[in-house]
Amino acid sequence: MGKEGAFISLILLLLVCFLCSSRGGGGGGVVFVSAEGKVVRHSQGNESRSWCIVKPSTSQEKLDDIIQYCCTQSKVDCKVIQAGGSCYRPPNKISDASVVMNIYYHLHGTQNFTCDFKGSGLIVKTDPSVDKCIYQA
Repeated sequence: MGKEGAFISLILLLLVCFLCSSRGGGGGGVVFVSAEGKVVRHSQGNESRSWCIVKPSTSQEKLDDIIQYCCTQSKVDCKVIQAGGSCYRPPNKISDASVVMNIYYHLHGTQNFTCDFKGSGLIVKTDPSVDKCIYQA
C-alpha cells in the first residue's frame, strides 16, 4: 500500500473511532467501514442472531472453491451475487463468498460446523448487511 492508501486508511480509522466515541456509552450499535469505504452502522439487537462470513485472510483460491461449492448446493440461491443481484459487488470475492456462506449456514442449521468451510468461516454476531445486500439472520 502506498503513502496515499495508508493515509486514507488512517483517516477512515480515525473517522470510525470518532463515530464510535460520539455515540456515547450505550446504544448497542456497531460502526464500521464497508469495502466501498462507506461508514455503516448496525444495531446488535438479539444476541442469538448470527451470521457466517469468510475470514478476510482467506486465499483467492479458497474463495473460488467456497463460492463454487455453495452455489452447487440445493436451495443456495447465488443469483444475489450475480449481475443485477442485490449483493452483486464485482470483483469482491470476499463479499461473494460471505453472502453464499451465510445462505448455506442458515439453510443447514446455524451450527459451528456449517460455517467452517475448511477453516475459512467465521461466525459473527454483528449484521454484515450493507446497503441493499441484506444477510439472512
